Amino acid sequence: TDILHLNKLNKKFDIIESIGTLHHMEDPIKGLRVLLDTLEPHGFLKLGLYSQTARQGVIKVKEFIKKENLGNSIEDIRVCRKAVINQKEDPFIRMLSLCNDFYSTSGVRDLFFNIQEHRFTIPEIANILKTFNLEFLGFTFTSEHIKNRFSKAYPGDKSNISLDNWHQFELKNPEIFFGMYKFWVRKNQN
Repeated sequence: TDILHLNKLNKKFDIIESIGTLHHMEDPIKGLRVLLDTLEPHGFLKLGLYSQTARQGVIKVKEFIKKENLGNSIEDIRVCRKAVINQKEDPFIRMLSLCNDFYSTSGVRDLFFNIQEHRFTIPEIANILKTFNLEFLGFTFTSEHIKNRFSKAYPGDKSNISLDNWHQFELKNPEIFFGMYKFWVRKNQN
């Protein structure tokens, strides 16, 4: 079912996960509104959105693809992959060759050749949460290493939920949300 038609299910959910979907929609906010309409008042929503800061390499590769007029054929994907591998100067582009998606055709298509992609900053996410009266519950990571680094940098933020602090941390460590921002929210209980 298309996200925009979820209300036709006439159901409410306690937990909804939308990872890597909203940022490919024409209007991600419209998609978020539908998800929130199907979320129980006490429910939890996990979102995954691309980071404007962390995707600088992807942005540059997308510009290269456009400039070179590459399609998404196997041959064009190989040309793109070779250009990334040969890039020695830009650390954001070099980092892309370390990503698992870089080594499969479907992964490269998703990484560089998707039709549309919206990227967000943490301040933009904070504004979206405020607009929808959502409480930020925290980012999730596959390793505790990043949260440990954050905790050392911001020892007063015991719960690791200050979006202002996370924004500053990301500016100093632009690679931390390389995959995407993954975080939990819920409707404010006030």
